Amino acid sequence: MEKKLAASDKTLLITGPSGAGKSRKARLCHELSMRRQNSFLHVNLCNFSKGVFESELFGHSKGAFTGAHADRPGFLKAAGKGTLFLDEIGDLAAETQSKLLMLLEEGLFYPVGSVAPQRFKGRLIFATNKNLPEMVSKGEFREDLYHRLRSFEIKMEPLAHRADFLQVAEDLFVAAKCDAGKACLILDEDVIAFLKTYSWPGNFRELKNLMEYFVLMADSVARWEHMPDYIKNGDLPDQKVPDDYHQALQTFERKFLQRMLRKRGFRINLTAREINISKVTLLSKIKKYDIKRETKNDVAQRTAQRVVS
Repeated sequence: MEKKLAASDKTLLITGPSGAGKSRKARLCHELSMRRQNSFLHVNLCNFSKGVFESELFGHSKGAFTGAHADRPGFLKAAGKGTLFLDEIGDLAAETQSKLLMLLEEGLFYPVGSVAPQRFKGRLIFATNKNLPEMVSKGEFREDLYHRLRSFEIKMEPLAHRADFLQVAEDLFVAAKCDAGKACLILDEDVIAFLKTYSWPGNFRELKNLMEYFVLMADSVARWEHMPDYIKNGDLPDQKVPDDYHQALQTFERKFLQRMLRKRGFRINLTAREINISKVTLLSKIKKYDIKRETKNDVAQRTAQRVVS
């Protein structure tokens, strides 16, 4: 369905949490459309006050206000026959929202200070991380504008809920390491396991930053020690765990022991002493969870086969 919406020439509304990749989705929609040979213009509406927004979006005529010494085209004119992406539509002042209705319904707009309408020749895509229905109920967003926008809506799921999460992670990792000239860099198994279970409160933006951090910090294999400090120090929101209490405990225990053993080169006595359990207990747990001792070559070969897969 998304591909059909993207390829159409309809005005789109993209909704979803901050960092979910709405800007990336808007650009993808442009690239899949018949307008892909034309420009893609991204404008963040929260950067403009009411008066400035109208002048910047619609343009203005000479003498429209103090300082308007010449006609100036706005974003609508600058977009031409391409795509104009208006981000953060939920931050637009209520009195300014009405200015968009004629544009959406008739494709016409008036530059500030002009009585001659101009026709918009491009395509509009809007985005917001706000709850527009709730804003409508509070009188903060025009109901008629919302109904005009919501017919063709693309909802962005939080990153952790997306079925294609691993593919997104792989794409970002490959792009980051190729840009840095580290095409042979791979991810360690512990890192891959973390990616799968982390809740990703920063969504797409956080994942992209993490991949770029790995590429900067690691040379051949990105391991747990290459994680940013906020992750290594445990300053994390809740992560996904099994619903069953005992299963959750076992999942944690296995990962914990496996990580501690690897950090200490699988030295049983040292690991037992430093994690404060007996050697007998540690050996029993190793057998229970079938934790295998691995050489560096074993890890490299196994990781190479499972890079974000």
